[in-house]
Amino acid sequence: MGADAVPQVVERLADARVKWPWAKLLAELRVSTEAVTDTLARVAADRRADGADRAWAARALSRLGRTDLLSPSPTGCPRR
Repeated sequence: MGADAVPQVVERLADARVKWPWAKLLAELRVSTEAVTDTLARVAADRRADGADRAWAARALSRLGRTDLLSPSPTGCPRR
């Protein structure tokens, strides 16, 4: 599986009830497109999402060098 699979993986991630396996796969594929990073950022920021889903979305963004898209104040951390 390679870069040509990314659009289908992004679609699955967006539609899946359990999102972390798709986010993990995007992290492993290491292909950064606007669709990939936008979808991962939405999952990472979704406070209603499962913790594993949010964590893998954040990890994937980190592996893609896009930590700038992560919230500066994760849930449970006080702002200064």
